[in-house]
Amino acid sequence: PDARQKYILNRANAFFEEVDLKIGYPISVARFDDKQVTGRAHDGEVVLSETVFKHGIRAVVLTIVEEVAHLESEAADRSRGMQNYLLNQLVTCLENKHGVFL
Repeated sequence: PDARQKYILNRANAFFEEVDLKIGYPISVARFDDKQVTGRAHDGEVVLSETVFKHGIRAVVLTIVEEVAHLESEAADRSRGMQNYLLNQLVTCLENKHGVFL
């Protein structure tokens, strides 16, 4: 990563620490031929596209969260498995926050 990318990654990691979200996977940066791709989950690693950094810290955080979800769920993009995983994570977060468990 270049200096700007390192800065954004440091800010993203600070956010994850602040909200107590454990990423648990190495993160690298790569150039993808498809400029629409912001990241990939590959061989137990989060790979961020160089282009996602142009969209700022929030976009990098969102991409990391998505790719971690792929690694943890083993679900493909735009799949029912991914949708179920994300919704379950959301409801679990709400349960833990409010002490109401389903």
